[in-house]
Amino acid sequence: MPALLAAFGCSAALPISFLTCAQVIRQPVTLSPYRPLAIKTPQVLSGWFRSPNLQSSLLVSRPTTSSRFTGRSLSLVRSQKGDERSFIDAARDAATGKPGLESDKLDSKIRRRAEDAILTRGNRVTVGDVASTSGLSIFEAEKALKALAADSLATLAVSNQGEILYCFPSGFQGAIRNRSLKTRLESFLAATNEISGYLIRVLYGTALISSIAIVTTALLVIASSSRDDRGRGRSGGGGGGISFNYSGTRALFNLTDYLFFYDPYYYRRRRMAMFRGEQRNSWNFVEAVFSFVFGDGDPNIAYEEKKWEIVGKFIASKGGVVTAEQLAPFMDVNIDQIRGSSKNKNRSSEVVVDESYVLPALTRFKGNPEVDAEGRIVYVFPALQTTADVRKQKEWFNLKKNKDNFPSAVSNAAAEEVLESSWKLTGVTGGQLGSVVALGVANLVGVLWLSTALTTPANAYALAMNGLGWVFGTMPYLQVYAISFFIIPAVRWVLYQGRNQAITYRNEAKIAAQRQLTNPSPDLLKKMASAGVLAQQNLVSKENAVFRSDKDVEEQPIDVEADVWERKLERRASERDLDDRAWMPAPKSTRPSRGANPLDVGAAPRKQEEHGW
Repeated sequence: MPALLAAFGCSAALPISFLTCAQVIRQPVTLSPYRPLAIKTPQVLSGWFRSPNLQSSLLVSRPTTSSRFTGRSLSLVRSQKGDERSFIDAARDAATGKPGLESDKLDSKIRRRAEDAILTRGNRVTVGDVASTSGLSIFEAEKALKALAADSLATLAVSNQGEILYCFPSGFQGAIRNRSLKTRLESFLAATNEISGYLIRVLYGTALISSIAIVTTALLVIASSSRDDRGRGRSGGGGGGISFNYSGTRALFNLTDYLFFYDPYYYRRRRMAMFRGEQRNSWNFVEAVFSFVFGDGDPNIAYEEKKWEIVGKFIASKGGVVTAEQLAPFMDVNIDQIRGSSKNKNRSSEVVVDESYVLPALTRFKGNPEVDAEGRIVYVFPALQTTADVRKQKEWFNLKKNKDNFPSAVSNAAAEEVLESSWKLTGVTGGQLGSVVALGVANLVGVLWLSTALTTPANAYALAMNGLGWVFGTMPYLQVYAISFFIIPAVRWVLYQGRNQAITYRNEAKIAAQRQLTNPSPDLLKKMASAGVLAQQNLVSKENAVFRSDKDVEEQPIDVEADVWERKLERRASERDLDDRAWMPAPKSTRPSRGANPLDVGAAPRKQEEHGW
């Protein structure tokens, strides 16, 4: 106990053993973040390791192969069962220097994608599983797993190769959400943003009807005033002004008619439907007006996420080894990179001479290039060669046994999913589009007519006498609305032409890359075969783990390297004994005794072995 307190609290660095750290600490202590500790550990550890039987926790903030750690990188503590959670929080806060949940420090999109990947893989994942399933980078996936494992007290297992298996309990999302105010507020804020956006679209769509109603009412008042003035001129006077009941203005527009189809999530739903290639069959009036003026948003809003998700799954399905030509249909390539330079155009096979487009994939999934015996370059992604999914590993082995399909080219379905969609002016078509345009034209003509009529003092006086003097203050807004109703779509149409041209160029390059894989050249077939030789899929499970956080400390293989070394020494010693026995010389006296078999030369060595000679 004094040694443990000295290691955590004293200024001098006192080496302690792994088992010494398992002593019972009755009171929470503050961990010094820079006290060096010499602790025996498995080869590679990373994340939170927890033993429920001893109520002990092991925090490792980054992987390492050294047996020397600092207090910031590793702390093994034990607390009483009653204050286990508070003490773990204190240990984590002392190690990180900041209080709060680790998952709160993650970006909300990264956290949700990591959680979805964990649920998809059955709550048992490796870093490679999360990266290949969600499309996150290796760094993002590892950071998210560490944070989620720390907050949900997940069980971890470390293989003899240093790979970590994260086993999350069922309902870990709810457990984290119950402790995190930020996570609980995210759903509320997202719903608030969607409702606010929907109200803005409703106001803009209903503004068209309001503008038409105001302009129509003002023009009717002016026309009625002109008729009355002409009538008084013919009759010699009389009257006392005109009577116009403009309460009918409210009857021209009823907001509830356009809020009947209330759908605050329609805009996000519409963009995702466009990204999936679905067609919208029906629109309400508010949606049609807003879609005509402002469009339906980016049709490729989730393109990057979808692309990297497909790339990660494809690399993992190939055993973590691919060629540049196999990645080309997914990456941002140009025609020159696919067809080669002008010097290679006369060759019988198309050869990729510029493979720089694979750099984003290498950076994201921590890949590295390797050269085979014949000088061909293939790209290896070690992190995507490990999985905790037994079903995925069996599928990969079955595919590899079938030499006709492995290594296979990119499937047409996967290649089509990474094609970008063109920007459209609006998704509204048919008679509904004609109605929106007709109302816009009518509003524009009416606003221009009213603007001209108000230049006459008599018309302005007529509006003021009938309680419509406020129309003068709204005219600038009505004019801007009427003109922008057609200016904004016109500007968007010009911008979309340039965007669609670039999208078409990129899609043509991807289609050309897919066509090259459909009819591969002999050199490309050899290159893909070379990648298939290096491909592998390693299974990480609790059965082949050298460290499991759900076991007691006494049951852990404390010094893995020493155990492996001792087993090697024992195996070599036994092999050396067998060799010595095989080559042991026969005794000098070769005269057999009476009754003995003269061919029994092994009796003497066994006699010596029995007497220990």
